[in-house]
Amino acid sequence: MWKIKQERYALKILKEAGMKDCNATLCLMELGLKLSKVEDEPEAEATQYRKGVGCLRYLLYTRPDLTYSVGVVSRYMQSPKEPHAHAIKQILYYLKGTNSFGIKYKRCNDMKLVGYNDSSHNVDIDDGRSTTGHIFYLGGNTFTLAITSFVSVENEQVLVEHVSGENQRVDPLMKAWARLRFKDMRSLLGVQELPSLTQKF
Repeated sequence: MWKIKQERYALKILKEAGMKDCNATLCLMELGLKLSKVEDEPEAEATQYRKGVGCLRYLLYTRPDLTYSVGVVSRYMQSPKEPHAHAIKQILYYLKGTNSFGIKYKRCNDMKLVGYNDSSHNVDIDDGRSTTGHIFYLGGNTFTLAITSFVSVENEQVLVEHVSGENQRVDPLMKAWARLRFKDMRSLLGVQELPSLTQKF
C-alpha cells in the first residue's frame, strides 16, 4: 500500500498566505457561488493571487478533491477581483482542516481500467462554454483525472454505460457540493485523511 500526501507543503501554503492559524472549515466552496470576470468589485493584489493559485495547482497531484475549486479560481488570474480572492481564502480555510489528507493506493488483484466522464453545460458565466471532466481508476485506485472547458469529439467507437448520479465519480471535479455530500464524493476520488507517521530515533 502506498500513501501520498503533501501535508508539509499544504502547511507552507497556509503560512505564506498568513493563514496558518485560521479557522478550518469543511466547506470547500460556497454552494451556488457564481464568479465572473466583469465583477464590479475592487481589484485583488494580482501577484499574490497568481502565487496562491499556482501553489494550489501543485497540490492537486495528491488532492483531486480541490480540482474543481482551484479550476474556478484559475480562470481569473489575468485580473482578479476581491470576490476571487475571497474564493481562494475559502479554499485555504478548507485546506487548514484537511492538510493531512492525501491519496492511498492499495494493492489489487483485479487490474480493471474503469473511467467516468461527465459534463456541466454553460457553467462559465463569462464564455458560456461547457466543462467536461473524466477520471480513470486502475484496480480501484485513482489513475488519472482532468477537466477541460471544451471538448472535441471525433467519430470513434466508445462503450458508454449510464451511471446514476449517486455513483458519478467525476462530479467532484465538475461542481461545488454541499458539505456532507462533498465528503462522500471526496472519498470516491480516493482522498482520505492519512495520519502522520512519527519516527523516533
